[in-house]
Amino acid sequence: MSAVSSRRTDTALLMLRLLLGALLTLRGYQHLFVVGIEGTAAEWRGLGLPFPLLFAPLLSLLELVGGPLLMLGLAVRPVATMSTLAVLSVLVLTQGEKMLTQGLSRELLDRLLNPIIQNWLLLIAGTLTLALAGAGRFSIDAQRQPSRPAGPADHPLDAVAESRPVKGKKKR
Repeated sequence: MSAVSSRRTDTALLMLRLLLGALLTLRGYQHLFVVGIEGTAAEWRGLGLPFPLLFAPLLSLLELVGGPLLMLGLAVRPVATMSTLAVLSVLVLTQGEKMLTQGLSRELLDRLLNPIIQNWLLLIAGTLTLALAGAGRFSIDAQRQPSRPAGPADHPLDAVAESRPVKGKKKR
């Protein structure tokens, strides 16, 4: 990857972290201090989420604490992974059966056009991106990593992608 491309990727990851972090922080604040746990649990109960009194404080706390961590670039992969799993769980638990039974129909399209569902899907896309890509160079996570010699791969999976196939035996 060229230096310019790497810098652009790091800048994009920073922008994504800042946006998602701010969004999650505001959502967590709203759930905990504006609507309150009871109100959030009632909202989620209305969506069909099981155990809303358990999920409301846990997910709200994840948002309120995880959001600033994402903005700082601290523990990005674990926070992003937990956020992805949390939002994906909510989506599957509240909408999964309905979406599976509707098949490719007008009702499924209408459900996917629902702004709440779209917000969940965008949150999943953003947090999954951070979970897979990491925080980028402009983060506390990157500053805390021990320096290592420049090598062919920045990530363990990059080494697999960049490796060359082993040549087979010559046919005689």
